[in-house]
Amino acid sequence: MLNSLNVRIAALLTFALLPLGIVEILQTQRAADAAREVFRASLVAQTLRAATPEREAIISAFGLAEGLADALIALDPGREECSAMMREAAVGGRGISFIGLVERGGLSVCNNLGRDYDFSDNPASPSLFAEPRQDVRFSPAGDASGLPVIIVSEPVRDDDGTFVGYVSLSFQGSELAASRRAQTAQEELWLLTFNAAGEILTSDTPDDGIASYMPAGLRLSDLSDFSGTVFSGETAYGEKREFAVVPIVDNRAYALGSWRMTMPGDRSAWLSPTTYLPLAMWILSLCIAIVVFQRQVVRPVRTLMMRMRNFADGRAIFRANTLETAPQELHEIGLTFERLSEQIAHDEAVLEDRVHERELLLREVHHRVKNNLQMMSSIINIQARQTTDEGAGEALRSVQGRLASLARYHQDLYETSSLSRLSIDQLLEELTRQMLGIGAASSQHVDLKFDLHEVLLSPDQASPLAMLATEALTNALKYASAADDVMPYVRVSLRCDHEGGEDVVTLGVENSIDPGKAQPEGPGLGVRLMKAFGSQLEASMETERLDGLYRLTIRFVRQRFPPGTENGTPAQS
Repeated sequence: MLNSLNVRIAALLTFALLPLGIVEILQTQRAADAAREVFRASLVAQTLRAATPEREAIISAFGLAEGLADALIALDPGREECSAMMREAAVGGRGISFIGLVERGGLSVCNNLGRDYDFSDNPASPSLFAEPRQDVRFSPAGDASGLPVIIVSEPVRDDDGTFVGYVSLSFQGSELAASRRAQTAQEELWLLTFNAAGEILTSDTPDDGIASYMPAGLRLSDLSDFSGTVFSGETAYGEKREFAVVPIVDNRAYALGSWRMTMPGDRSAWLSPTTYLPLAMWILSLCIAIVVFQRQVVRPVRTLMMRMRNFADGRAIFRANTLETAPQELHEIGLTFERLSEQIAHDEAVLEDRVHERELLLREVHHRVKNNLQMMSSIINIQARQTTDEGAGEALRSVQGRLASLARYHQDLYETSSLSRLSIDQLLEELTRQMLGIGAASSQHVDLKFDLHEVLLSPDQASPLAMLATEALTNALKYASAADDVMPYVRVSLRCDHEGGEDVVTLGVENSIDPGKAQPEGPGLGVRLMKAFGSQLEASMETERLDGLYRLTIRFVRQRFPPGTENGTPAQS
């Protein structure tokens, strides 16, 4: 009873007419502290926004270097092809002066400049090769360009995880500060960017003027420990400033914003207690009532609401002991919600375990189906090699190709990160190369061409599309021909366009034909199968025979993914 809300309010209101000078001072100080925290939070946000040019340039450089590192391992190009790829990447980047692969020992023969460079004498090379890692640093005179550049290094590892070398990318950072000043136009801010080792990347002033803005007694390498914070300090010349340290690339690069002290001033009281005593007593009584209500009702309710929101967002379990000082009624509500949240978390954990078990079972089913199909494909392959009838052998190889495509489809399903969507562009490329080795055209030299955009499909559409593509590729490889002095080719294209509020997938299979060679007439088994699979997709099929080529085009509407799964973005060309 004594812990009820009414009793507490009644007890505290008995002191309504007592002088509240100390309470006012404490409340004023608290408000000033809150205003300072808001002010400092705004400094962090403004510093991060001001460092946008440097941040975007470094992140873009890391992204380009990482993509090239993956491409080098996946494609394994020769020296000329590698250099061509580097030149193309340099043209697509902004302000890139050098980009290339630096192998062990510091030698670069694959780069956009088309020359051999030896970076073994670079001071940073020993530490980078001793401990391979992502790195960003500044060089006042780049070894390749001779200009002041920012250098981004991305380690390259082969499929076994063995360190091969670095993709090194350098770009000029002199225009970044000017670009930032043109965008922000903040006279109170001075900005400097540096890496985790404390090396300066960009600065608003020359090196001899940095001491006027830096905190005295602290090195740049020490400031990485203050990442995401604001602190006050004095420069070497005794000027008091606010310093904000924000990460622009996690654990790699940081921005230091140096601000002039612009804290809001205090306001003086405008009422005299001796002159306006009755009014002051009424205001004090009202203030106490509001403070009591805030402390005994609003603050506990707000705490309870915050805990509920945390549970809804991140399943953080509420503990009622945080409301021990709250009224009894609110404390009991907190206990009830604690039991409820624990029960919900337990039930969700059970459901997640069941979903995980179901996914494991589905992956095992796809794995076993793939193994069985591969075994059947191997048996048919043995039979095809032993038969002496050319027609029977071709028919067996056709069946083997269909089984292999189904096996490839099931393999991709159990290897993909999500059973609800499949990257059909990768599957088509693998099927094409697989069909070239299995089909009747395996003895021919066929030039494979791909124009595949990333397209995600649900298994309900991926399966018939894979079978349809298998039949189309079988025919294309079988009948691909050309004149005696020209190599026949097969071209596979895939894209997804947003048309009329729907995602329309377009698959094209094209092969060269010899105008002087007679072509087969009439629909065969493959054409009938393609029509059957096309009807499952509700797809339209168009054929086109021009001078020297035959093209098959399939168009259908992509199904929407189930709620809660990541949808693929249509690739636009």
